Amino acid sequence: MRLSIVLTSRFLVDIDDEYNRNVKGLYSDIVMFISRAQTQMTPEQSNELFELRAVGRDIVEAIKDTKHLHKNLSAYILSDNQYIRDEYNNIRKHLMAVLRSLEEAKGGGDILSLDNLKVEMKINDTTANGVLEVLIHEDKITAEMATSLMNDTTYSHDVMKNLLQMGEVLFATGDLDMKAVERSLALDEVEMQEILDSQKD
Repeated sequence: MRLSIVLTSRFLVDIDDEYNRNVKGLYSDIVMFISRAQTQMTPEQSNELFELRAVGRDIVEAIKDTKHLHKNLSAYILSDNQYIRDEYNNIRKHLMAVLRSLEEAKGGGDILSLDNLKVEMKINDTTANGVLEVLIHEDKITAEMATSLMNDTTYSHDVMKNLLQMGEVLFATGDLDMKAVERSLALDEVEMQEILDSQKD
């Protein structure tokens, strides 16, 4: 995936240029094709096309959020401040874990295994798990760093969420009925929160 280049390279990538050259036209063509094809399809086939169109939107949103994340990530992984450097490297590691799992799912793995990443994503939320507060309280990062980290944690969360949603649709296997069943078994937000709450008890 092109996103992996952004996450592993220290060189700046022109995400706008990459998007315009490799994604924008293709996404527009997909949307146009789906709109025209639906008139000749069964309800089940139309539902599948709706899912695929939503995947296109998820990918576009992931690219936009990556663009926002890219500037600070590229700077802070080279920072002299170990604490902010570690937090941005953690963001990068979590994103790479999602990409690896998606590659495995693409190769015929179980898309339900992506549920583990959804739960981990919640647990590793720097803002929600108190790590950010500790770093600020102990003066280990500046206020500017804290603001950047808070925003970029949100961007990375959204990137991972959109990529996992994409994986659940694109990498489900079997006929249309089997795909629908497989997706319905994936954890939703409420179920994930219930799991997290049970771990606190």
